[in-house]
Amino acid sequence: RSLGERLMLPVRTISSRFEHIQETDQRGAQCIASVDTELGQFESAWGSVRSSTSVVAKLGGKMDIGMEESRLEPYASCCAVNEQSTHLGKSRGMHLSLRNVVSTSSRHIPSHEAYHIGLSSRVRGYGYNAKRNRNHSRPKNPVAMLRNTLEACQGELIHPPRSLSSAVSGSLELRVPFDCLSQAAARIIGDGSIVVFGDWCFASPTNTNASRYSSV
Repeated sequence: RSLGERLMLPVRTISSRFEHIQETDQRGAQCIASVDTELGQFESAWGSVRSSTSVVAKLGGKMDIGMEESRLEPYASCCAVNEQSTHLGKSRGMHLSLRNVVSTSSRHIPSHEAYHIGLSSRVRGYGYNAKRNRNHSRPKNPVAMLRNTLEACQGELIHPPRSLSSAVSGSLELRVPFDCLSQAAARIIGDGSIVVFGDWCFASPTNTNASRYSSV
């Protein structure tokens, strides 16, 4: 291929958005205008390992309505997702997949966009949607947090921040079919797989210090 074809970015979609958001508190409302550009997917293969990467970039501006001083505040955000998968074993029945997400944003990102970054970086095992208990204190040591999750089953009592300005998260899954373990078990149970997974996240919330979470 020519150099121009190699440098040409595979733009998947370009969309514009105009939003009017009413805040739940007494801060008034926000008017938001933004343009989204999705690039990808960039696909590649190394032997049996398949990889794909996609990027979403956003430029926009927001303006508070109902405030004493209403000014236009520009913002930008970017999210990159990389997924890799391969088959393992002699029969190639086991499936290993890895997913990494990197999200970042500028200072004036709207609140619902910050929540979107948090929801895309969730770690399984923690109580994101459960009612928050203000009297529960979360240990600051990540080792103590993991020990509480494994030994005392307190994962649902720990509520990671959902409004994030930037985050780096990942998940790993290993799927083992029953017939790879035991043919007798496969005949009794039928089709199915055992799933072993591990999630992790290193994030910077919009209003607190950086946090680390993991789950197995």
